Amino acid sequence: MQHAQTSYSLLAKQLTALLESQPDFVTNQSQFAALVYHSLADISWAGFYWINKDAFLSLGSFQGKIACAKIAVGEGVCGKVAQQKQGRIVADVNQFEGHIACDAGSKSELVYPIIKNEKLIRCV
Repeated sequence: MQHAQTSYSLLAKQLTALLESQPDFVTNQSQFAALVYHSLADISWAGFYWINKDAFLSLGSFQGKIACAKIAVGEGVCGKVAQQKQGRIVADVNQFEGHIACDAGSKSELVYPIIKNEKLIRCV
């Protein structure tokens, strides 16, 4: 699939326009994933993981290649972000100890937590 080149400021404006009048979170996360996936060059996946009561991240709305359905908090890049509640950019996943290869073609990851009232609710 070919991705279009876009600037981050344009992407932010498009995202705001998509989400501002839509109150449904599932719809918004689906739209977010689709916009990011189709707007940025050279990405294989964009989406969300939800934290569940068993301290696992469960796959949410996404666009791209098949992903891990369940990731333990503390494991892999997403699990570390969930545990530490801090975003992380990993330029080379092969250099990240404990990387989980959900997609063998993935070379880097950008993961950010979504926190509400100091509680992790999902990772992007």
